[in-house]
Amino acid sequence: MVNWCLALSYAESHTSAVGDQTPAVLALEGNYPNPFNPMTVIKFAVPVTGNVQLDVYDVRGVKIRTLVRETMDAGRHEVTWMGRDDNGHSVASGAYFYRLSSGGQDVVGKMLLMK
Repeated sequence: MVNWCLALSYAESHTSAVGDQTPAVLALEGNYPNPFNPMTVIKFAVPVTGNVQLDVYDVRGVKIRTLVRETMDAGRHEVTWMGRDDNGHSVASGAYFYRLSSGGQDVVGKMLLMK
């Protein structure tokens, strides 16, 4: 069972809008590089302006990091994850999942940190 609790945290990096096309659906456009070390850029698309949350989880379903928790404009965005948890500690090598939530929809992607 995965516990999806919400927590407020400091932002690791600023999100930025990419391009000017409005997407039709909430979507993860992947992360690059993948596998990564020490950082990766996660790209995603938001179809309408609204509350957006992007969290990183370990393979046990434990939330490691909240990367985005804010109101965002519709469009394509990206955020950088430096492989650190909400306390600023480096996480171990391994598989991680990232979950994008907005407007009652959720999409999940997978990434691999190799040290």
